Amino acid sequence: MSPRSLTRTAVALTFAFVLTGCVPLDTDDARPVTTVRPSAPAASATPDAAAPPVMPTGGDCGGEPVAITGGDDLVLSGDCPVVTITGTDVDIDLTRAEVGELVVQGDRHDVDAGDVSTASLTGQDNDLEAAAVGALAITGDRNDIDVRGEIGSIAVNGNDNDVEAGVLGDVVDNGARNTIVVDR
Repeated sequence: MSPRSLTRTAVALTFAFVLTGCVPLDTDDARPVTTVRPSAPAASATPDAAAPPVMPTGGDCGGEPVAITGGDDLVLSGDCPVVTITGTDVDIDLTRAEVGELVVQGDRHDVDAGDVSTASLTGQDNDLEAAAVGALAITGDRNDIDVRGEIGSIAVNGNDNDVEAGVLGDVVDNGARNTIVVDR
């Protein structure tokens, strides 16, 4: 067999294998994939007692834990024992709220707050500005924290984070290239 015949045979076999993948499949028993994205909760839905209410546009916390999963230019006020922010690119103003625990999970959140008892940031490129924070925990990279008053204690597990405070308490830095300074 000549090299030219061998090449033609190889091309023909390859072409035949490619075409065998183009066989129609029996889809009579197939179920379509449906994605449901409700625009508003159903009026008859019973809320889960363990899950904090989701406040998509902001408002008064009313002494209840709050979960924010998305949004821009949100404003919360009142007594907010726990504020949990998840997702990406949430912009929220908590300066009119009394926040006990602030939990930020995800990337590129922008949070402005007054006094916060405890704050934990998990993710990248988050920005937190606060009046004071009792205890701060950071897990992630490139987060920017600016506290005008005191941070009682801080633990950083990540890299390239920038933390500035008027007063710093105990500092634990388990990362690299973190800047943790007193800003006067």
